Amino acid sequence: MYEKMSEGWFADRDERPIIRRESKWDRPKAMDERDIGRVGGDGKPIKTSSSPGVNEDGSLDWSNRTPQSDTGSVSDKPSFADRIKSRWPSVKRRLKRTQWKLKWKAKRTMNRLVSLCLSLAKVAVAIFVIIAVASFSAGLLDGGSIPVLSGSNATETTPIPDESTAIPESKGKSYVSSDDLDTHRIELLIFERLNEERQKRGLSPVEYDLELQAIARYHSKDMAESGYFAHDSPDGESLKARYQKFGYNCKVPVGGNAYMTGSENIAQTYHDENVVGAGYLATEQELADGLMDQWMNSTGHRKNILTPEWNNIGVGVYIIEESGGTAVYATQNFC
Repeated sequence: MYEKMSEGWFADRDERPIIRRESKWDRPKAMDERDIGRVGGDGKPIKTSSSPGVNEDGSLDWSNRTPQSDTGSVSDKPSFADRIKSRWPSVKRRLKRTQWKLKWKAKRTMNRLVSLCLSLAKVAVAIFVIIAVASFSAGLLDGGSIPVLSGSNATETTPIPDESTAIPESKGKSYVSSDDLDTHRIELLIFERLNEERQKRGLSPVEYDLELQAIARYHSKDMAESGYFAHDSPDGESLKARYQKFGYNCKVPVGGNAYMTGSENIAQTYHDENVVGAGYLATEQELADGLMDQWMNSTGHRKNILTPEWNNIGVGVYIIEESGGTAVYATQNFC
């Protein structure tokens, strides 16, 4: 008769036990000491009851309560410091990534600002060049200015005027021929009016230069006798060529390593005739004022007269009979 024993199945007590083998997937998983007393232990700690007892007097007895920190979930949770420590690597990576992004954005912004500043500087330089070219072109066309050149800042000594620069007394009547009009008086009256115009605008007066006067007289005479009215003669003689012809070296500093080499104004009117916009110019004073009015009413010529850098001026007037009238040619040369 077979008997069931705790170790296995036996035919009788003297026979070897027949052990039932279990499949490897049927075996229960190993349990540790925390699984004791639990069915299907899963490795979780066993929670004990923390309900109080009741004393004889009806009060609650908490003496048999198991502290929650000994068996409960509170003791199993990591502390705040542990949580911070465990999360610090990811936080550190995020901080580094944020720092890199901020650096990249700052660098990109700086590059854009530098590019914008360079663009504005290029525009400003272009505008300055355009204005400078336009100004000098207007002066060359209207007033015969010589363009600014670079080089030495040396200036020539201004000749000291002699007694011939004193304005003669007016003869008190109108003259109809070139022999009776005092051309030198007209030249000095023009010089006097020019300084008045400069001083009205807070500019320093210029000095009368006899060498420039010789150049101006030469050009006025050449225009009258050759029958042209221009800064360049028909044979191509320019203002610069006339300065060189008379041995006059003009170098007026205008800042940096640049200087101006001279300038010229020319005008032409008629004596004792009804001139459009001027009327009858009968005396030397009226002729001088009429010629100055022409120059002051012209943008390029006025600019030459009011250029702050000029120190010297020479005026040349030449009168000639032509076409039944008396023509008056005038030239101003600056340095």
